[in-house]
Amino acid sequence: MQAIRSKRGRRHSAGEAGEQDGYFASVSDLLTGILFIFILLLTGVVIDNQGADGDMLRVRNALEAERGRAEHLAHELSEAQKEARTIAKRLVDERDEARREAHSAQSRLTSLDAQLSAARNDIDAARSAETTARRALSEMQDARTTEQILYTKNKQKRAELLNRIVNTMREQRFEVVAELEEGVLRLPDGLLFEKGDAKLDRRGAQALQVLAGIMEREVHCATRPSQDCPPGSSAFLEAVFIEGHSDNTQVRPGQHHPDFANNWRLSTRRALEAFSEMMKGRPNLEKLANAQGRSVFGVSGYAGGRAIADNSTEQGQEQNRRIDMRFLLSGTAPLEKAPTR
Repeated sequence: MQAIRSKRGRRHSAGEAGEQDGYFASVSDLLTGILFIFILLLTGVVIDNQGADGDMLRVRNALEAERGRAEHLAHELSEAQKEARTIAKRLVDERDEARREAHSAQSRLTSLDAQLSAARNDIDAARSAETTARRALSEMQDARTTEQILYTKNKQKRAELLNRIVNTMREQRFEVVAELEEGVLRLPDGLLFEKGDAKLDRRGAQALQVLAGIMEREVHCATRPSQDCPPGSSAFLEAVFIEGHSDNTQVRPGQHHPDFANNWRLSTRRALEAFSEMMKGRPNLEKLANAQGRSVFGVSGYAGGRAIADNSTEQGQEQNRRIDMRFLLSGTAPLEKAPTR
């Protein structure tokens, strides 16, 4: 029994020793496996590290390339920003210039509008003035037509007056001439004065006295007609000028009157002598006035300046030595025909 127990004890000890040896063997194997695994892992790590280094190099190279591209892009972006700023500044300047031009254009447009408005006003004023002028012209033409009609009538009345004077003078055997178109009653030199003299002869004085009686009545009714004038009488005469004329032969001082230094004085003196003789019997002649209240009669001398005939002949000179009585029509009708020079 004890033997058996002894055997069992030995077996048990031997089993424990075997178990201990198996345990250590297992630990050793485990450590070996672990070491192997560690070696494998280390190898993998090394291999991985080597691959990672390659990757890192590639990454680094890629990063370097990307950084280069980024720097290039940054440079391009910087240049683009500079160009953009330049363009922006140019656009701002162009905008400001456009605004200034727009403001200037607006100012010019405003000025043109004002000028256009003023021009329209001027056109309207011109049209109004044209209308007024046309109306005034029409009125003037109407008035002119009326004046022309009146002038024609007055001219006819003057011609009738001159014919009455001529006929009455001829009835008294005094030869006078009427220039109806010019409105002139002509008294030849032979009827009134001797050549180169301003003293009236007897027959000349008689002719002027007869003429004065006719003139007093006729001129009165032709300037300021009264109730005793013939029916239809009107104020158509403005004035009656008594004009002295001579030929071109210069008078010699002392020939008849020492104060006749030239033909101007001679012709003027003859006109004065003629009118003075007329007023001797008809003093009211000097008081006759026209429609404006002005004296009707006037006196002037023209020497040989208004010849009506050729002075190269004796007959022509005789015709130029004369007294003219010029009857001027009143109003603003056409001008009287000037005497022939």
